[in-house]
Amino acid sequence: MLGRLGRCGCRRPSPAFKHLSVPEATENLIAELAFSESGNARFGIELLWRAGKYADAEDLNIVPPECVRKAVSSIIPAMRKSDLATLGLHEKLFLLGIARTFKKNEKAYVAFTEAERSYAVVCEEFEATPKSHTQLWKYLRSLSTLGIVKAEVVASASRGRSTGIYLPRIPADELEKELKTLLEKQEM
Repeated sequence: MLGRLGRCGCRRPSPAFKHLSVPEATENLIAELAFSESGNARFGIELLWRAGKYADAEDLNIVPPECVRKAVSSIIPAMRKSDLATLGLHEKLFLLGIARTFKKNEKAYVAFTEAERSYAVVCEEFEATPKSHTQLWKYLRSLSTLGIVKAEVVASASRGRSTGIYLPRIPADELEKELKTLLEKQEM
């Protein structure tokens, strides 16, 4: 396979896929996930192949990050539902905001500020008073420790540094469905 080298040392997928069918954000997400698996290039190749299969099955012209999340959840069992059930109300609301942000914009990473805004909308929907910025940071660290999300400080050209959040092992639509079910049960 020819092309540029990725973070995990594997080559980029340019010759294996149609030109521009794998966006850079998707490539970076695959490289990050492969790197998190001890730099396992085979894992990265498997992810790319499965993500491409999911994109083909959905008749998409590109391989979006959501297809990568589906691929990784098919290789590595997604988080246990019991992990989500043990979360507090606002952790669930924050996570639901993150899932909806990913569904809405098909990005590989979302900024913490975007997640914060989505959380505020979800709080309004569930008639809950939003928690502070500092508390959301604590939730993010907790969710990251559980492996539900990953957070990474990234350099931004215009404003210094920001925090990028990504879902490493579950598709956003599956996460949203599960959280909505849990939140509806919690309201009863």
